[in-house]
Amino acid sequence: MQKNARDRRRPSLGAMLAAPYASAAATLTASPAMRTLGLLTGVNALGNGLFATIGILFYTQHLGFSVSFVSAGLVAATLLAIGGDLISGRFSDASSPKPVLLAGLVLSAIATALLLVVWDQVSFVVAL
Repeated sequence: MQKNARDRRRPSLGAMLAAPYASAAATLTASPAMRTLGLLTGVNALGNGLFATIGILFYTQHLGFSVSFVSAGLVAATLLAIGGDLISGRFSDASSPKPVLLAGLVLSAIATALLLVVWDQVSFVVAL
């Protein structure tokens, strides 16, 4: 007996939304290395979010920069970072990933340290 399209059961919306999370959870529980990587990625994401939020509050409330200036600077820095990721990916593919990663970490540390000494809008743009 053939069933028509109305008789077939479609998955519920909840099941469709939960499916990617279930497969991600299965991946994270597959090995201790994946659990560690997942935990470290979560901690890093939390730290980046807190740093960005506190940084924006510092630049707008303490240094008196306008929200639009800080937002424009952060958008420009993000676009430059995406371009830098693409270029560093090419370098990493052409050589070894480890020196490219270490150079990126050093540049990131220097840029973060420069953000500590921002006192006006010019230094903010240079630091980003």
